[in-house]
Amino acid sequence: MVGVPAIWETIRKGIVSKVAAGGALKSKVFNLAMAAKKMGGQGSFLGNLADSVVFKNVKTATGGRLKYALNGGAPISLATHEFLTNALVTIIQGYALFLVPCH
Repeated sequence: MVGVPAIWETIRKGIVSKVAAGGALKSKVFNLAMAAKKMGGQGSFLGNLADSVVFKNVKTATGGRLKYALNGGAPISLATHEFLTNALVTIIQGYALFLVPCH
């Protein structure tokens, strides 16, 4: 999936609003899962547990098979990058990359 910062920010706001609409308990569980994933990292026991229990519905909204996403057009904010990488998919920064043609 490829997008620009405005798209990623819209996705982040949508996730946050949906979690908040679920009530205080759902918000607390989501925030604990985010903290556990930040602490444990990708591929850790806590990260895998958070993915399979809490973030499963978030990932299902994008088809459930998304592995990587690419940001381009402008730099994405660190908070949005970190949030989406933990909750949804690994985002790769593509901003300021360019290819030089070979002659």
